[in-house]
Amino acid sequence: MKRGILVLNKMEIESLVLKINIEKFRGSPLYEKLNSASRSIENNINISISEEELESILDEIGPPVSNDSILSSAYEKIISLLQRMRS
Repeated sequence: MKRGILVLNKMEIESLVLKINIEKFRGSPLYEKLNSASRSIENNINISISEEELESILDEIGPPVSNDSILSSAYEKIISLLQRMRS
């Protein structure tokens, strides 16, 4: 399993957590990572994350929404990290 570091800013994390139901992941490492990131006071948040976890997030958020630039930015960062992991 490939792993990487996803770097999102506070607004991107907040937008992501509002969009997906993190309760679906309760009891998993992904839940702990997203919950911890959403409580962080840092502006830029580094999340050690697996390819599978990134896929799970993408499954939850669906295609990017053009009128939500913050969520779209988070989506692009996730896609970019996945592409780097797979190359």
